[in-house]
Amino acid sequence: MERAVVKSALFLSLVAVVAVGCGSASPAPVNHQSTSPTDGTPDEHVEAPPSADAIESHTEASSGTAEQPPGHSPQVVTPQLPTLVDLQDDELRAAGLHVLRFPHWEIVTDLTIEEAEDLATFATDLWSALQATFGGTPQRNATIRAVVVRQPDAIETTSLAGPAGWARSHGRIDGATFWMRAGNDPTYRRHLFAHEAVHVWTTQLTPTDPPASVARLEGIAEWFATHCRSDDRVRFRCLPKRPSDYPGFGRIELLERRDEWPAFETVERFRPQDFREGADAYALVWARELLADRAAVLHPADGDWPLVAAVSQRRWAAVWNWYGEAVGYGVDPAVAAPSFKLLQGAVTARGGWQAAGPLPYEHRVRIRCRGRVSLKPLDAAGRAWSTGPRGIRIDYAGGVPLGCVLAAWCDEKGTWSEPIVVGEQATLAVPADSELFLRVNDDWAAIADNSGVFEVEITEESAAEDQ
Repeated sequence: MERAVVKSALFLSLVAVVAVGCGSASPAPVNHQSTSPTDGTPDEHVEAPPSADAIESHTEASSGTAEQPPGHSPQVVTPQLPTLVDLQDDELRAAGLHVLRFPHWEIVTDLTIEEAEDLATFATDLWSALQATFGGTPQRNATIRAVVVRQPDAIETTSLAGPAGWARSHGRIDGATFWMRAGNDPTYRRHLFAHEAVHVWTTQLTPTDPPASVARLEGIAEWFATHCRSDDRVRFRCLPKRPSDYPGFGRIELLERRDEWPAFETVERFRPQDFREGADAYALVWARELLADRAAVLHPADGDWPLVAAVSQRRWAAVWNWYGEAVGYGVDPAVAAPSFKLLQGAVTARGGWQAAGPLPYEHRVRIRCRGRVSLKPLDAAGRAWSTGPRGIRIDYAGGVPLGCVLAAWCDEKGTWSEPIVVGEQATLAVPADSELFLRVNDDWAAIADNSGVFEVEITEESAAEDQ
């Protein structure tokens, strides 16, 4: 079997981790209800992309909490190619609509011709990225029709009027056609276009049986659609470093503003109604897929996203809870996420929490550190700060000098202790059912600029010996 087909069969695998619904796999319209992360104004471009009634039809028959046994993978369903109703071009032109036809796409829109051509260029790159990311080989003549309008009234009297009530939402899918509101911001328009296209691809053109949970499908679409453009090239799954990189995105701000970080299991069990209640659900499932894609500890052997590694719930929960504290623009889990690979006598400055291993309960550990590391460039000339294990006392992160060695405990539920200052040395009591982690203190978004390691010596002694 071709690798592309195998990958398509596996891409929604929730191996020993994610709840999978086992409902009907028949297509149904997807009704996207969304709320602005700011003031809820319907036309704000920061509004959340769709929730999905069609996706709901794939999962509603189950409780949404059943897990597949380890090693189980959904199977690719070979669907009948969705039929597109013939367009009445004269009718559409009379309504002030443009029709753009090119391989695999039809775009019907009331955008200006320049805006429509920009979206068509984006769609061409998008199709290639969908194939490269999700695999699968839709029929050669497979076509997605996108109806993208600023004024939904423009199509009400045409053959493309769409499912009833779609204009009260931000997008709706029926077979291989989706309807969406164009909005005024081109970045968010492209984001929503890609989001909807992912839903068509994963639920209509190359679906799996059983289908994935709503939480995974929405998260996959949200993270994939996060894109950037440079030199006329488009990259998907592109992590914004600053708000100006992605106008109107709003997901990271929503996560930063949360008073309480939900349990990982809560997010895994999101149902369609959670997405109808506002944008928070979209932000949380976006974060889940960001971690699945970028945190190496969660990767399967070949590193392909959106496959899910058969890692323990504790490990998933530890990474998830870490992100709840670290979330922010420029925080890249590929560099900053916890590592469970045991450190070998050294802790690197270019990394997050690094496992020192489980230690005997009621023992004490003595940690000694020495050496020097280089932190972020100090000026335009690229000169860097050099520091020992006690850190630089003229700049701080989290109230602790930059470069200072820190320790933390992570328990069997994936819950992290408050950081503990180690510096050059410290003696710590070992709590029950916990693993020791070390790191070099820095802002989570600045770790990639660092280099060097501190040598670390960890010795154990029983509590009785220390008395």
